Amino acid sequence: MSQYESILSQAIAIWQSGRRISMVLAVKLMEEGYDVPALERAYTKKRIGMRQGSIEVDA
Repeated sequence: MSQYESILSQAIAIWQSGRRISMVLAVKLMEEGYDVPALERAYTKKRIGMRQGSIEVDA
């Protein structure tokens, strides 16, 4: 495996960096029984637009 201990830790790192995981990784997570949409919401930072910029908040 790569630098990650598991596919879950790889997916979390990708989400926390603000990117989306690949379909291949999503399918592997689903095959292991993970709720991918719930995980994505939990580990992805959301942007809230404001007039003079935006802020990041934890989902």
